[in-house]
Amino acid sequence: MLETMNLKNSPELRALSIDGYTSPAPQTINENETLAGAFSIFEKEKFRHLPVIDNNGVLKGILTERNLHALQDFSSLKNPQVKDCMETEIICVQEGANLMETVFTLSDKKIGSVLVKDQEDKLIGIFTTTDALNALIEVIRGEVEL
Repeated sequence: MLETMNLKNSPELRALSIDGYTSPAPQTINENETLAGAFSIFEKEKFRHLPVIDNNGVLKGILTERNLHALQDFSSLKNPQVKDCMETEIICVQEGANLMETVFTLSDKKIGSVLVKDQEDKLIGIFTTTDALNALIEVIRGEVEL
C-alpha cells in the first residue's frame, strides 16, 4: 500500500520529526517512592512508563509497567522503592529527532518509549509506541502534510 501511496521512498516522510507526536511534559516519579505508590499511579493515570528522578530533579531512570509486573509480589522486599526495579539504562532523544529513526530505535531495542529532551537537556516529553502508531495512522490516512 505504501508503494501505491508513493510514500515508500518519500524524502518528506523520511524527514518527519517526532515533535508532533511526542506526549509532552511527562509525569515523573521520585526514585524513593514506594512500589505500591508507583503501582497506584500506573493504575490511576493509565501510564505504562514513568521517568524516574532523584530529589534534585535529575533523571535517573525509567519505571515501566513491565518492571512492576515482573515484581508481582514485592512483599519479599522490605519497603520496596522505585529505585529497586527501575531501568537505569534509558534512551533519550533530542526534540526534533527523526520519526523514522526513533521508531526504528524502539523496534530494534524492543523498548516501549524514549524520553525526549530539549537543547538544555531538560526532559520535555516521552515518545511511546502508541505515539508511533498514531503517527503511522496519520500517514496512512493522508493527514500528514508532506
